[in-house]
Amino acid sequence: FESAKLARPVGTTDNMKFESFPTHLEEVFEREFRREQNSHKTLRVVGTTSPTALAFLISQLQSGLFDSMPHLVVLPEASDVDSFVSDFQFFDPVRSLFVLKSFDVELNSGLDPKTQIISERIQFLWRAQNAKPHEIFVTSVEALMQKTLPFRELAQKKLVVRQKGSWDDSVITLLQRWGYL
Repeated sequence: FESAKLARPVGTTDNMKFESFPTHLEEVFEREFRREQNSHKTLRVVGTTSPTALAFLISQLQSGLFDSMPHLVVLPEASDVDSFVSDFQFFDPVRSLFVLKSFDVELNSGLDPKTQIISERIQFLWRAQNAKPHEIFVTSVEALMQKTLPFRELAQKKLVVRQKGSWDDSVITLLQRWGYL
């Protein structure tokens, strides 16, 4: 990867960090976000077929505009998502990514997906619904097109549990109604 030569390692070998990559693209992004025609604050990056190049670019952007909003990265295939996540974690091991996985069975197969994948998809949706600035969500086209849970239903069926919090009988009734007890 040619551009990686510009980022110089600093720090100890236990926790390798890269200095900020001086990129003209960051200035282009900021200028585009400030344009009046871009009132929705969206920017599409197209033209690269390399998850590695995209992971490097996103990991190096540090502008205030980039960090002031959550981001969604949609890649063509699940294998591209795996490559992107692996590469991104190499370039920026500190930041977390949230990944929406595809179901492990065909839609019309009559088989139920693994409960672990359903759980991970619901966690992704909840996290995306409550997204914080600078969080990065990654998915494939296939995973994005698969239905999990309607937005309103997810918003209505949440239970916040706090450490040392109190419980009443309504929580047990709620868990029974949701099918957990």
